[in-house]
Amino acid sequence: KNKYANFSKVQPDSDPFEKLLAETTQKLQQLETEHQQKKKRAQPPVNVEPLAKIAFPDNKEIDPYDPTTFGYTEIGHITGAHGVNGWIKVTATTDFPQERLCTAGIRHLKPAKKRAPRQIVLIQGKHRLEEEYLLQIQDVTDREAALQLRGST
Repeated sequence: KNKYANFSKVQPDSDPFEKLLAETTQKLQQLETEHQQKKKRAQPPVNVEPLAKIAFPDNKEIDPYDPTTFGYTEIGHITGAHGVNGWIKVTATTDFPQERLCTAGIRHLKPAKKRAPRQIVLIQGKHRLEEEYLLQIQDVTDREAALQLRGST
């Protein structure tokens, strides 16, 4: 028992930590109820139709290493890396390289020993030499990743 309790000027119910703890639990309960209300008001998910089946040409007509048989137009070959930040050197094989290689957007890349192209995002491109361009592709952030793409179309 505290022998100085009679002389203390501190109120027994005014502990600042207890007040803070009470406020915090009250706010947490309020946030939980708001979250539950938002959950109830959320709209049901929209039914997404499955993608249509891709019609592939007859196997006799397909050259597995020629992307033009898949309906793609070849715009260049990756010849190597440029610098340490993932830039890629590309030799242009198209009639409109400035439009196709320097404009950001979605392109398709066929790795050297793979059968089908994969989708990539072209961030930016620059003209370097007469037929050579520098490209920056999403998720290719270092020299090692850029070197792995050498030989791709």
